[in-house]
Amino acid sequence: MSSYAFIRRDEVLFLLLWSSGYIGAKFGLPHAGTYTLLFLRYVLCVAVAAFIVSIRGDWQRPDISTFITGFLAHFVWLVAILKAFEFGIGAGAAALIAAMQPVLMGFLAPLLLGEKNNWLQWAGIAVGFVGVIIFIGADQRATEAALWVYLLPMLATASLTCITLSERRRAGRPACTMPVFTALFWQGLLTATLLLPLAIFDEGFAATINGELIFA
Repeated sequence: MSSYAFIRRDEVLFLLLWSSGYIGAKFGLPHAGTYTLLFLRYVLCVAVAAFIVSIRGDWQRPDISTFITGFLAHFVWLVAILKAFEFGIGAGAAALIAAMQPVLMGFLAPLLLGEKNNWLQWAGIAVGFVGVIIFIGADQRATEAALWVYLLPMLATASLTCITLSERRRAGRPACTMPVFTALFWQGLLTATLLLPLAIFDEGFAATINGELIFA
């Protein structure tokens, strides 16, 4: 098997593990607090990543960018999204707002990176923002969630946009060669460490152990 195919398989598995947070939230939040649920998931994530990295002998020391990416892509992203669910936003609304990341990137890249947009791109960005504003208004009336709660998925979107902006700024510089699961181990360990005191002191580490929580 070629190294390219091997890397692609790792990346697909990583994407499935990372994006499963939506499904896990749907099943797990009725039985555990946001921080507790995420901590339990990340303990399992770190254990699996450590097992895979140990078998492959891929241990590497992380740099600060690994932890910054982990903080934004794991801790901020998932806490913001799951807290939005907890406060009454539906998964569809949160997913739509989160899917605005490319639109936000298209708006910020010319301002911060000097990239150029043509008028069609600017028109598309404007339509995207207007569409989300209209949807938020309709969804808020239907769910009666507080308007400020919609800032949480926006925060999640902003966190991923910061990562993308940073990657584009580093374009042309030596790329990080850390294997996917090695990076996942360090980023998951950081996230679990940040979640533990929040789960204990804010939620009392309360969870109802049942089939849905175990599945989540």
